[in-house]
Amino acid sequence: MFKKYLLFFLIVFFLCLSQSFSQESNKILILKMEGAINVASAEMVEKAVKKTETISKEKFAVLIIQLNTEGGLETSMRKIVESIRTAHIPVVVYVAPKGARAASAGVFITVAADINAMAPSTNIGAAHPVDMAGKMNEEMSKKATNDAASFIRSIAEETGHNPDWAEQAVRESVSLTATEAKNNNVVDILAEDLDDLVAKLDGKWVRKGEKELVLKTKDSTVEEIPIGIKTKFLHVLGNPNIAYLLLMIGVWGLILEFSHPGSLVGGTVGSICLLLGLYALSTLPINYAGLALIVLGLILLFLETQTTTNGILTVGGVISLGLGSFMLIGREARYISISPFLILVVVGITVAFFLFIVSFALKAQFRKVTTGKEGLIGQEGYAKTDITTSGTVYVVGEYWNAKTADSKKIKKGEGIVVIKKEGKILIVTSKKENSKKEV
Repeated sequence: MFKKYLLFFLIVFFLCLSQSFSQESNKILILKMEGAINVASAEMVEKAVKKTETISKEKFAVLIIQLNTEGGLETSMRKIVESIRTAHIPVVVYVAPKGARAASAGVFITVAADINAMAPSTNIGAAHPVDMAGKMNEEMSKKATNDAASFIRSIAEETGHNPDWAEQAVRESVSLTATEAKNNNVVDILAEDLDDLVAKLDGKWVRKGEKELVLKTKDSTVEEIPIGIKTKFLHVLGNPNIAYLLLMIGVWGLILEFSHPGSLVGGTVGSICLLLGLYALSTLPINYAGLALIVLGLILLFLETQTTTNGILTVGGVISLGLGSFMLIGREARYISISPFLILVVVGITVAFFLFIVSFALKAQFRKVTTGKEGLIGQEGYAKTDITTSGTVYVVGEYWNAKTADSKKIKKGEGIVVIKKEGKILIVTSKKENSKKEV
């Protein structure tokens, strides 16, 4: 009997022990970050770090950031670097998948990782700072370059990555392939995919403050961090092409509302899009001169529909709108510039829309007047009575007092043509006489 109880006790003990081990299994969180580095990107990394740190209170946890970026905002990049360097858990940056790159701001983020890795057919480099708003002179550009070079060198020295190459990437915009980066101590690991990376991370050690941590990734649970709807939305808004479209749609909507008051649709949609566009632009390094030119161009096009300048304001509006669109965000930075093709399409549609409106205005301007004093001249009718110095004619559905222009008698029933109006009296001539004059 005792043996049966002992056997039961041992079974329960080992089951609880195995359950305890399973609960204490290590955790690897993966954050996939693609596209331009912006405000939303910084928020994603900050939340991912906090989530991993929360998990690490109960079990060993590692955060892997899978990176594929052409660069982005310096302010957002610095926040990401700060989140990585102040994290209490190991942070790994993995440039992947194949064909990905870590350019410009991406170089700083990769170098800042406790351990970094690259997949085959990827590259890293070209971190020279650019003038986003076109305001830096040579001296300011030199200061910006020196500041960025010092920043990335200090990061590389702290993380044990090649500081000389990191500084060179900023000053000379050099780039390396994955293999070259590994050979030059720019990255620590070459990994085919995430599974390969997780396997190669096992046993690596990192220093976090005064502590040295050994990575335990073998048999770890891997979980991808989902990106929330809010963060996705902010990330989409951070795209300069989306911001530009929202801005233009917003202005179109408001112009439509002002042109046709009471429609509400244009005003409602326009207001929402304009506010979203302005918010998106507030997260980007815009050139306010470019924004002013866009607004001026749209005002000129709108005024063309309200006046008769025969296209002068349209030409000015097109030039202003086009220049402002190209100047809105620095074109030197390809990763946060507006697509030239998109600008041409938007400007073309805008101009076509206003020209369509202007064409109606021009047609109305040259159309023969059909109302008022001028509208009666040239109208045809017939004599209700005999007419010399006075009489009655029927013109445009009404009876008028009339007299002949040359004192020649017009018989009752004869066709007449109005040649002038004096007060309430029409000056007419015989239709036959008028025909002879035209011949």
